[in-house]
Amino acid sequence: MKNVPERYRSEQIGKIRLVARDDAIAFVKDAISEAGTLYDFAARHPDAEAIQGRQTLYMIPGPGATRWVVRQLSHGGLLAPITRKRFLKSDKPRPFNELLLSVRFQQLDIHTPDVVAAVVYPSGLSYGGEVAREEIENALDLADCLFGKDDLEPMQRATVLAAAGRLIGELHQEGVLHPDLNLKNILIQSPTDQPRAYILDIEKCEIASDLSGPQREAMLARFSRSAHKFERRVVRRISADEWKIFRTAYKEGRVR
Repeated sequence: MKNVPERYRSEQIGKIRLVARDDAIAFVKDAISEAGTLYDFAARHPDAEAIQGRQTLYMIPGPGATRWVVRQLSHGGLLAPITRKRFLKSDKPRPFNELLLSVRFQQLDIHTPDVVAAVVYPSGLSYGGEVAREEIENALDLADCLFGKDDLEPMQRATVLAAAGRLIGELHQEGVLHPDLNLKNILIQSPTDQPRAYILDIEKCEIASDLSGPQREAMLARFSRSAHKFERRVVRRISADEWKIFRTAYKEGRVR
């Protein structure tokens, strides 16, 4: 990968290409040597915690006192049954794009988990990829906050939605185009007490000089459709007043 960020190193194991933080490179190389891929290493780890969703993530102990969430990138939507976990080769594979954007977002003071490693497995004209990020403690995704088994109090729901709205507003203020903006891609830390929102799964994001009004509204519409899917599934709604709180916070994020 060109332009490796500070504190990171790029290495190659046969055809496998990886970029990892200086304090993580040895751990990642050992894991791949032992299990073939970082994801397989995480899946087999005796202390792994499986996180179920569209795909299974694994939380494992990293080097030192850290805990990592390891994700194998995969397609969603109509392409999923056909391409599954393979992507056409490109100049900037998605795992490396996520790592670079995580560094850039933090420079812009946009909250996203610290990516510690990105790995690419080339094969012919395609590749598979993985990303490992640091754990955000005491966190739930926005869908679980609003529609999970543990009901939040009305004031807590309002502050969680406000945190999500400000985050999306900040993304749009900085020209970030997130083509898969949904409730599962927003992580809320401490949802019951001064919540902080983090953006996830940023491997397909782009940063433009400016976002048009239609681009911003398209992302907000996708986010809204995601909420409506959960509403139909659990027969619980985000009220009109709660949406107003979200929109007000979104505008605040746009003018930070």
